[in-house]
Order: sequence, then C-alpha cells, then structure tokens
Amino acid sequence: MKNYNVINESLEIKDDLKNHYFGMKLLMILWIIIGVIALIQFLNDRNDLWNYIQIFIGFLALIGLYDYQFRKTSKSRILISEIESITERRFLGITRYFVLLKNRKKRNLPDVKNDIDLERIKNLINQ
Repeated sequence: MKNYNVINESLEIKDDLKNHYFGMKLLMILWIIIGVIALIQFLNDRNDLWNYIQIFIGFLALIGLYDYQFRKTSKSRILISEIESITERRFLGITRYFVLLKNRKKRNLPDVKNDIDLERIKNLINQ
C-alpha cells in the first residue's frame, strides 16, 4: 500500500519489509558468528568439509549483511526530496521496481506489479 502524504510531502509505503530485513540481518549475523567459530576450529587443525562450508556461508553472509545495511533501506516514509529515480530490474522474466534515493540506497516496491501501478507511483511523486 502506497500513499502520498501532502502535508509531509512524502511517500508512505506500508509493508512488512522492515521486519523482513531485521530477520535477514539477524540470520546473517548468526551465520557470520558460525563462520568465525568454524574459522577458529580450522586454525586449530580441525580440517573437515563442514568447516569449509561454514566459512564459505559466513563469508557470503558478510557480503549480504553489507548489502542489507549499506545499500538497501526499509523506510516506511520517504520524503519526495530524497527520491532520485524509480528503477526496474528484470531477472528471469520477473520485473521488480525500486526507488533509488539520493544517498544511493534502494527501497524495494514489492506491491508494484505492472505498468499501471508504476505510472500511479510516478504520478504520486510528480505531484
């Protein structure tokens, strides 16, 4: 659900993205901790395949945590003055839309499914 707040000149997006991001960050932190423990065991000459897998997953979680922390945002209220553009990405035939902010962070727009919704959002922003 997206609404344009005339008083604050902001775009209000009501979804559960903040809870989703919190859960993802928590899981990535846990995998980083598990990867560090596996790295310590690896350095103590306990080399087995499971330690390699845990270190690799911990490294991937570190990259993912960086992406969620510094490149994405889950704000529910975005000022119109902060919005730089609306972008889209196509992957395997699925189109996803994002709001690119001036601080170079992206905000997912999960409710935008087609061009009609996209035009409605653009009209809200251009008011």
